[in-house]
Amino acid sequence: MYKHKHIITRTLVKHFYTTIHITLHDFKKCIWLWFVYIKHIIIQKKYEPKEPFFKSFKNNNQYTQICYNTELKLTDNSFDLIFFEWAKKIVQKPLLYFQRFPDKETNYNFSGQDAFLSKLPKLKVTSIKPSTFFEGITFNNVIFESVCLEKICFHNCIFRNCDFLNVVACKTSSLFTVPDFKQGFSACDFYNCNFRKCNLENIFFSIGSLSHTIFDSMTLCKCVFHRMNFNHVVFLGKTIMNQTSILSPSHNFNIMFRGSTEDFHVDSRCKITAFCYYDIVNFTIRQYRTHRLFKFSTYNEIADTYYAIEQIWTSNHIREDEHHIANFYYQRKKAETRSKKGISAIPYYLLEAIIGYGEKPFKAFISIIFLILLFSFIYMFTGFTPNSSTYSINYFKNCTFAINRQTIFDWLQSLYYSFFTLITVGQGSATPTSGITQIAMSVELLCGSIIMTLFTATLFRKYTK
Repeated sequence: MYKHKHIITRTLVKHFYTTIHITLHDFKKCIWLWFVYIKHIIIQKKYEPKEPFFKSFKNNNQYTQICYNTELKLTDNSFDLIFFEWAKKIVQKPLLYFQRFPDKETNYNFSGQDAFLSKLPKLKVTSIKPSTFFEGITFNNVIFESVCLEKICFHNCIFRNCDFLNVVACKTSSLFTVPDFKQGFSACDFYNCNFRKCNLENIFFSIGSLSHTIFDSMTLCKCVFHRMNFNHVVFLGKTIMNQTSILSPSHNFNIMFRGSTEDFHVDSRCKITAFCYYDIVNFTIRQYRTHRLFKFSTYNEIADTYYAIEQIWTSNHIREDEHHIANFYYQRKKAETRSKKGISAIPYYLLEAIIGYGEKPFKAFISIIFLILLFSFIYMFTGFTPNSSTYSINYFKNCTFAINRQTIFDWLQSLYYSFFTLITVGQGSATPTSGITQIAMSVELLCGSIIMTLFTATLFRKYTK
């Protein structure tokens, strides 16, 4: 009898500890999800468009709606590692925020072919009715040949192993008119697709992914790639880009340009902005966790892409530091810094913060101001004498600190002392009154000589580039 009671007690204790462990695990998961959600809300508001592109097409009476899978439902996979009902209710809001569109796994299969590389011939599409809105459709092993995309919008669709041959889009009368996006791809994913000899104008690719996709002999005019994930995207042949923008790429930015730089023609109206390191709109929660494990190799790919773009811009004699174009050198160094691990990354982050890799002299100026202010407070508490005819200022020794007229006057004296210590080696008749002040003064002199040199070099580089 005693033996059975002992076994039951051990079982109950084990069950209790297991429940506590699972509860803590779910609690940590909930906190992490809400942390990612709040960070996205705070930081990424500026990347949100005023209105998503597809909004002007969906539920518009002028467009034929061919829609499947339109109801937003959270999949069970979104609740991985969440066991309790209370935890599921807590994370509903962040999960709904990041899963903004219905899960594509339940999309309608247009071609009827389930295999990614089917032995059956590809289905060919040669015409699409103008003013049509497609939603929730998977196109697998389909060839779009000589199709005119006139007011055609694909939303929340998947294109697997598809070919786009000689596809054209409606054209505007003048190259210099403001783009009016009337056709494009919103929240669409492309896997192993080929765009060949297409003439695309006023086409948008917004909030989606291009994975292992080839653009061969393309003409892109007034197109925009907005918050797209570029994963092993290749440009081949003669490529012409006029007034085309790549805005806030996220998740990954891996583009390869095969061939000579003379084959790629861009104009001064093309825009490529900085990579968005914090944008997780192209992630599910599970993908975001995986991305964190491989982010260092991803950042190396981003650096290589910006280097290739820099070479193309140089060969086309376009200045890369225009106000609407990302500074490619700065973005490349920024990505290389984030590819570093541990202590080895510290010098690179310091270079980014202090001088912006020699591209941002204003950062060096801000660093100088920060050091002057920092050491001005240090001198107030460690002690110094402004001149031989005045008393010593040492708030740490006197143990008194109150904000009044005398305190402000003493701080201005300390600020003056810090300024001349950093800028020059001559601080007049002011002298340190303690060993700590002497050490602080030596550190400020060393930092000042380094930062002033970097500031001068950065300023010279920036305005003679």
